[in-house]
Amino acid sequence: MKSVSELTDFYYKTLYPKLQTLEKERAQVRFRVLLSSAFIALLALFIFGMLLKNDVVSFDAVVFLSFVSFGIISFVAKLLLQDYTKAFKQEIIKPLIHAIDPQLHYLENNHLEQRKFEASTLFGTPDRLSGNDHISGNIEGVPIEFSDIHAEKKAQRLQRAHKLEHPLSRALYHHRVSKNLPRHHRRSSRHGTKNVRRSSRGLVPIKEHSQRRACQDGRSRL
Repeated sequence: MKSVSELTDFYYKTLYPKLQTLEKERAQVRFRVLLSSAFIALLALFIFGMLLKNDVVSFDAVVFLSFVSFGIISFVAKLLLQDYTKAFKQEIIKPLIHAIDPQLHYLENNHLEQRKFEASTLFGTPDRLSGNDHISGNIEGVPIEFSDIHAEKKAQRLQRAHKLEHPLSRALYHHRVSKNLPRHHRRSSRHGTKNVRRSSRGLVPIKEHSQRRACQDGRSRL
């Protein structure tokens, strides 16, 4: 694993020139997105004016026109940003990961498996799970694996379905690493995990751990 000074040299010699080029491309993409959005908005206003002139305007028509306009703008923006995002990950993120340690592997379209996400026991079973930027490998003999995760779970409230989104916690990362850490590294790993504690079930949230400890103390006093 390279030192901070080595990574700093790598940034200025390798990444900085690429970032300058990508920044120019980002500015161009931003201008095209704004221009496309303005054109679609003007077109929607023109259609609205025609409907108003013919006296056929209704609340449903306004809502429908607004949703269609927003959907088209979102689609165009995503389409224009797609190439820039891919170039940024391939030219900046991937070389940076390999520069940190050659044994690390980066896959931009992959994510942590759902069974590993559920194995943390920090969340329930998600109804939908997606993600990207999967990184795995070994650092000084310690296997690591993590990625961006977007998990959704549906809940029924007042006869209406709501989506609850839970971001991946740092606890999952520390849980996977601490299993294989040498004994002299385990203490620092435990201090790095601030939101969870170990128990017979593995990692549990602090609140649940505190409640369980309080119950045990109450029983011992009785």
